[in-house]
Amino acid sequence: MRVWSKSKTVGTNTTTFSYNTYNRLHTWGSITYTYDLNGNLKTMSGGGGNSYYYDYEDRLVKMVQGSTTSLLYYDGDGNMVEANEAHTKVYSYEGNSILYSKDLHTSTVTKEIYAGGLHLAEVVGGTTYYDHVDALGSVREQTTGSITISTTTDYKPYGDFYSKSGSITFGYTGKLLFWTRKLSRFRYLVARFPLSLECSRVRNVPLTILFAIITLGVGYGDT
Repeated sequence: MRVWSKSKTVGTNTTTFSYNTYNRLHTWGSITYTYDLNGNLKTMSGGGGNSYYYDYEDRLVKMVQGSTTSLLYYDGDGNMVEANEAHTKVYSYEGNSILYSKDLHTSTVTKEIYAGGLHLAEVVGGTTYYDHVDALGSVREQTTGSITISTTTDYKPYGDFYSKSGSITFGYTGKLLFWTRKLSRFRYLVARFPLSLECSRVRNVPLTILFAIITLGVGYGDT
């Protein structure tokens, strides 16, 4: 198998990245990634090790880290309707837009408000939170009806938080943030699950395998 590598130095710290025959990220420093025959991320070492499982349509359905298992369920249209880790949260949609969710452990209900396809606000319990977004659609602040700032966020490239105060449902580029502890760095893009990683772009790395994002549930094949 052909493996080529790149390295990135920040200050005195150098991290080496290597890629496999299909230009998929193979190692990132001490972390190793493996893939199934469809190109989906199968395992990721580090932090106790993660294993990922998919259904026949390459949708992520289970993630295992140590003794913790996270399960995801989908409806007939392919929308994720349930996420289950320590407890369960369920979702309902209009098209691909989430309209309603409920945490079955706390009984907290969240309703989403849209206009012209844009997410404007959410009602959590009896409180309304209004989105303030940047040019990418990433939520940078949320305010209440009394114009009190409830949440502020800053992002690193590709979605990790640089800083955050408060809690939000939708984050980087306006996509759903997973609420479960083990899935908390995933963003739900309906057809795929990007896992944002803390690094900067390296020149000449092909966009389809840009190591700042590992995409779960989508096989790149030999492209």
